[in-house]
Amino acid sequence: MDADVAVPDELDSVWESITALLAAVELTADDVIDLGQISQSSGLPEERIRQLLQDPEAAAEDPDTRFRERLARLREVRRRPDGRKLTLDDIGTGIGCSHAQIGYLLNGERQPSLRHVQGLELFFRVPPGFFTATDRQSLARALEPVHSSLAQIAALKGHIVLSSVRLRGSGAHAETVLGQALAEAIAAAEPDAEVREVADAMRALPPPHRSRVASVFRGILGLTHDRSGPSVNDR
Repeated sequence: MDADVAVPDELDSVWESITALLAAVELTADDVIDLGQISQSSGLPEERIRQLLQDPEAAAEDPDTRFRERLARLREVRRRPDGRKLTLDDIGTGIGCSHAQIGYLLNGERQPSLRHVQGLELFFRVPPGFFTATDRQSLARALEPVHSSLAQIAALKGHIVLSSVRLRGSGAHAETVLGQALAEAIAAAEPDAEVREVADAMRALPPPHRSRVASVFRGILGLTHDRSGPSVNDR
């Protein structure tokens, strides 16, 4: 793969907007950024995520190393149904090539073809461009759900009519700070009695039931908050 030369991305603007929205809704980055989740969706190690967020001038990654690292990472986190690590045969069979070719790709002995890249994206069920996007592009894309939900909360707190706001789900994950903020903003901004009833019912559920309902909305909202996880600002 050729080296990237000034490839445009939206990371700076997305992060600046998230920072401004956090201040507006009185939350912090540690409240809403789950590094583990962002790492899985972007394919980047947590340390690299911190580096990119803290240093806009951080050195760009090597494209060949990028492909190998993301493929190796997917092989680590995406397991077989029995919990075992995917073999080279598993991956090769899945994309229609030999296990030897997969080994060459992981070792950097061969360059991936477009067929390899597209096949791997389908096999691992990752979005198009997962292997070819720069680190900054990947991180910007992974942060979009957080940005979207923060924008919705800010809009609701500004008493914008709910029907004019594009919500990503009909409820909130009550066990996350951002999810709670969204639920409160909906209840405060929406005069519709039915919407208030749903929000009140969510808060009134016993913890076990609320957890089960919340797990459904976790995927809809795309938000998690790992209180035991590392801080975004940790080095």
